[in-house]
Amino acid sequence: MIAPRLSRGLCLLVGLGLLAGACSPKPAATTTPTQSPSAGAVSPTVTASPTAIATTPSVSPTRASAPSPTTKPSPTPSRPAPATPATAPSTPAVAAVSLPKLGTYVYDLAGTTQSPLLGIAQPYQAGATLTIDVDETNPQAGGTEVGFRGTTSQDQVQTTTKQVYQGSRVVLTLTNLTFLGLASYDCSYVPPPEVLPIPLQAVTVPAQSWSGTQCAGSLQLTVQGPETATAAGQPWSVWRVHSVAHYVAQSSVDITLDTTSLFSPALGMAVSSDSTTSGKVAGSPFSSHQVTSLRSHP
Repeated sequence: MIAPRLSRGLCLLVGLGLLAGACSPKPAATTTPTQSPSAGAVSPTVTASPTAIATTPSVSPTRASAPSPTTKPSPTPSRPAPATPATAPSTPAVAAVSLPKLGTYVYDLAGTTQSPLLGIAQPYQAGATLTIDVDETNPQAGGTEVGFRGTTSQDQVQTTTKQVYQGSRVVLTLTNLTFLGLASYDCSYVPPPEVLPIPLQAVTVPAQSWSGTQCAGSLQLTVQGPETATAAGQPWSVWRVHSVAHYVAQSSVDITLDTTSLFSPALGMAVSSDSTTSGKVAGSPFSSHQVTSLRSHP
């Protein structure tokens, strides 16, 4: 989200990046999407057939009994057309979002990385990982602030993100992007953009933007789901979150991060992501592509 490394796959979900994904609504237990039950069929009403009328013959003492008059057959009973089964109105699926547990989330990392400072693109080595540490939760007025710190085994970059889980949404409030030993960029988001709706539901959030002395930018967010994905050796009920973030800082950073993450509302974190980051840092263009998949979690 905020910079070449902010896209680290799990940062743009929730922190405007997969950090958001990693920081996004808590990955936790698998949540089964709510489905609207179908209303039972209504049994058709049947009208009883009218009773047949029998005629009793009169008997004469001196003559043989007259044969009984033939009984007139009863008319065929009429039956109303079967009632059409009632159908319950469709209820949109929603899912509660859990706060991510404190601890370390490790993701397998693939793709290519390019340092904006060195300008050399190279693939991630076999066994490369992205690590997201959820290291703090702070209750505050209006919600709970959660802190995330992301690093990779190959890139010399560290991303710190803070988000606040409110009653109806998760918002991004702060990020720091540090190129170890070279430069560091802070951003306080005013107003803080929404990175996830609560409860989680299929929705396109109206375009958002922020602007301040430290940074400016915009965010487009779309949520689709639910669906099932497998990661860390187990199935997860997930929602597909697509975000496109444009981030500008101090005239030195101009980056666009396009991320699609599969977010587990039970885990409160993304279980996988695919992100592309492109732009300029200190005038040097670069482009990176990261794909992540959850390996382990607290």
